[in-house]
Amino acid sequence: MLRQNPVRVSRLAKELYPRDALSRALLYSRACTLKNLNNPAINPASIVLNIQGHAGVGKTAMIRQLARNLNIGYEVVDVGGVTDVAEIFGISRVNPVTGRTEASPPAWWPNEEQPEGIINIDDLTRALPHVIQALQQFINTRKFHNLVLPEGWTIAVTTNPDDGSYNVSAVDEAYETRLITLIYNRPEDVFLEQLEKQSVDDMVANFWQIHQEQLRMPRLEQKYPKPNDRTRMMFNHLYPYLANDTEALISIGSALFGYEWTQVFLAFQKNDDQPLNPDEILEVYKADSSLERTVKRYFDEGRNDLLKVSAERLVTRVRQVTTMANDKWKNLVAFVQDLPKDVGFHTYMLLVQTGQPSADLFRAKLMEFPELARNFAELAGTVPKVNKE
Repeated sequence: MLRQNPVRVSRLAKELYPRDALSRALLYSRACTLKNLNNPAINPASIVLNIQGHAGVGKTAMIRQLARNLNIGYEVVDVGGVTDVAEIFGISRVNPVTGRTEASPPAWWPNEEQPEGIINIDDLTRALPHVIQALQQFINTRKFHNLVLPEGWTIAVTTNPDDGSYNVSAVDEAYETRLITLIYNRPEDVFLEQLEKQSVDDMVANFWQIHQEQLRMPRLEQKYPKPNDRTRMMFNHLYPYLANDTEALISIGSALFGYEWTQVFLAFQKNDDQPLNPDEILEVYKADSSLERTVKRYFDEGRNDLLKVSAERLVTRVRQVTTMANDKWKNLVAFVQDLPKDVGFHTYMLLVQTGQPSADLFRAKLMEFPELARNFAELAGTVPKVNKE
């Protein structure tokens, strides 16, 4: 189910957790990892959530409950206070034949009887630095020496805050960008709901209901690392699951880039005026009159910013191919002709830019189809010659 369309995954998440955006975010991170596990262009192991909060608020229980709801395996690896890597991964030895270091599967390692599940690395920052380093390797690569995590298993992390209240080891800023750290401030009503599910004496239950101020814990503020290409790509791959889930999007976006950035993105998301999709331009521009109408409206409204982004994304897409059908070239030309002259000329110059492999392809296409050359000649004032080198 989680390897299916992100929209269906989002629907499932809302059915399971209608009021819990954090659990939905956990589900999305797992789905995104499973979907892209064998995509060489993506490091899916980086889509790992770190649920950070005070001790005893239910961080581990949240992950365990997710596994139960999905009817998959769950293993918790409590690393708080661990002083030796062997306590987690077992004793390693050097294989006398290969000369490589090998580890025997520890007791918590998934077996063939449970093909899917979640590994919960609990209290990561309570371990000593050298243990954290070994765990970082496992979290990043999904393997430790010869042990490789089965494809149906994903990883989630829990930590306590580094606010002076806990004896934790600091994690460097570079590693922080490999995890998406979400702050969990447990709402009081979560505890109260749990009371109703348990056999609690009425006197105690009524006390907590009346004196809810006694349930409050020091509030943690969301912190986020300096954005880099890794965190941006995390968001890119998670976005299909977040597109229809504003609460989860705010949680993930704020963790990666900050609350202000997230608000700017949400405003942009709600705006119907967006750049055109490059694949739609190449495939159906001349056949789909709605695309032409959109370009004309942007032209009339002076939205050259949207048209320029549309053109630049189109050029980037063209640069990724070595051949392109004639119909696509004609759609490209029709689109560029409809652009304002300055944006059209900018697009033309990008297409013939020296050093780009697609430039020779573009020049050759102009020589092969004189009508294309004439159309672009109106923009450039000259028809480029084919580079025969």
